[in-house]
Amino acid sequence: MPNISLWKRVFVEQSQTQNLSSLKGITASAYSIENGVFAFVPGLGLFQFAPASSATADDINVIQPTSGTGRWLRVTQAAPTVNSIGQLYLSNIDLPLYQVTVNGSGTGDYTTIEAALTAGYTDILVTGDTTETVAYVFAAGTHSIRITLLAGVQVHAGNISLYDASTNAATVTFVVNGISNPLETGYVWSPTATQSLFDFASAASGSRISFNHVKIDAAGASATTYHAVNAGGGISFFGNDIALFISNAAPNFIVAPNLYVEGAQLSGVGSTSAALFSSVGGTSKLSNITFEGNFSSTVAVINAPYAKIDQIWNDSVATILITGSNVSVSNFEEISAGSGLSVSVDSNTFFQNINTASGSLILKNSFTASVVDDCVFSGIDESAATTFGKLTLSNTTLKAATPNIGNHAAGVWAFENVNFDNSVSISAKNMTYSGGSIGTFGSSKTITINAGAFNTLVTNVRTDAAIVNNEPSVILGTNPLFA
Repeated sequence: MPNISLWKRVFVEQSQTQNLSSLKGITASAYSIENGVFAFVPGLGLFQFAPASSATADDINVIQPTSGTGRWLRVTQAAPTVNSIGQLYLSNIDLPLYQVTVNGSGTGDYTTIEAALTAGYTDILVTGDTTETVAYVFAAGTHSIRITLLAGVQVHAGNISLYDASTNAATVTFVVNGISNPLETGYVWSPTATQSLFDFASAASGSRISFNHVKIDAAGASATTYHAVNAGGGISFFGNDIALFISNAAPNFIVAPNLYVEGAQLSGVGSTSAALFSSVGGTSKLSNITFEGNFSSTVAVINAPYAKIDQIWNDSVATILITGSNVSVSNFEEISAGSGLSVSVDSNTFFQNINTASGSLILKNSFTASVVDDCVFSGIDESAATTFGKLTLSNTTLKAATPNIGNHAAGVWAFENVNFDNSVSISAKNMTYSGGSIGTFGSSKTITINAGAFNTLVTNVRTDAAIVNNEPSVILGTNPLFA
């Protein structure tokens, strides 16, 4: 047990260990300090002396006296203190357990992450910027890697695949965690890479890559072959509170059959940044996504089958294009100057609570069934091909000028409480249109039913102008006017 009088003596004679330097200056032999004596350093924490310890000092959890033997080992943390801009001091960050530190300045155990991995360490804390010039290639077998980046730390990579599992069929679990300060997180930066930061194209099925509180910055990437993550078949990518900065040269920024992303900030830093996510098979779940900057209106930013996409905020002025099959999109909003969401769908799809006055729903000719509910779109775009399948719209407003609905498609159309802000032309076969309005208050618009729109029923649709019916087989129900 610590001696109370000794405790007081140490604190008095060492100015109450007001800082790290004072704690290091305590020589155990000079004060006969025994095992278990405590020392409290304001703003740094509570430490206990271990005379037999020779643990590697890091000035965070392990403090080595300037002279003499033993170590001061962290017991708990003091109340956090912050600097003038609100960032936590390094000494107050609750760090996870780790095996070694990496710092390009040479103050860590290794100067690069690759060197630490090559030495056999799998749980690595990066405390300072590093420049990675050698790719780490995974050998055959099973690997579990965890990299922790302190706030603001940058991992620079040149023209290399930073972590390479493209050969040897290795099974890899790779996790990158950023320790968040209030203002910034750690990030991986690859400004000139011509390859993938994470090339897992041939990793064994069951491998996974996870990012948490991490930024990936490809603002300067110039090669069209660049990918941040190329996960390959059967590999899952998980992202939580991540930021991705994409240049024009990133056609598929994240490639993985299984995508799970929560709380992502996606920034297009070029004039027409291209696809961010691309999935081949598998399933995807993307939620709480913010788009910023600029993106291509013709190349998909998300291309994923069997995807559930929820809570999207478009803070850019670009059109956000989503493609895929069996896709569910819900809760889309954007700034007033936004160019909307274009959704090109195939197979079974579902859309709900989408508000994009300038966006469009692009239908492909092989879709099976699509349901649109509680949405605002500019219109339905069938320019790619004649639409087949079943389309159900309810409680939805289409704002485009004179859309032609159906193009004589041989599908089944069901509109319920659908409003057209402008005149509309109907060519769809087997269409039921019940409830809704044509035009807006004080603005008369026309509904025209074209010849060939067989088996069409229009009922209870409000219009201030006459319905023009050019198809004898059409049944007009209770409507104010018709001709």
